[in-house]
Amino acid sequence: MCGVVRFTDSDGKSTLVEIIPVAGDFDGHTLDEKVSLLNATETGGKPRGVRVEFNGGKNYAKKEQRAVVDFVCDMETTGEKDDAIKFLSYDWDPSVNKKVLALEWKTKFACEENAKGNKGTGEKKSNHWGFFTWMFIMYGPVHSDCTRDYGR
Repeated sequence: MCGVVRFTDSDGKSTLVEIIPVAGDFDGHTLDEKVSLLNATETGGKPRGVRVEFNGGKNYAKKEQRAVVDFVCDMETTGEKDDAIKFLSYDWDPSVNKKVLALEWKTKFACEENAKGNKGTGEKKSNHWGFFTWMFIMYGPVHSDCTRDYGR
């Protein structure tokens, strides 16, 4: 997983400035992903989603990196549109001694109701890419090298 720094000039042209290797299997570091439930909501005590912590980022600016993605239950979205993913922060976290990229991804597939499937509900199977498909799409690039030339 890589962080991307872009510069947008006054004409609206965006230029890739920098690629930051935040998480993955790099230079002896390992992904060492961890999955946990997000805090329960006030109504019904159900989990409000899933947190995935990705490690293994290269030392960048002499600091180790990691990414934390909160997949938040939102029954109104599949999570496939750009506005479903929100940048939260990219700051130093002294509790883990790493710089942490924090993202929030809203999707109905992070809801407990959808995690159990639709067996016995009479609902038709969706033709949309599911939550776990997107996880694999995200997970695949985590193992690729962020430092290759992306047409800068």
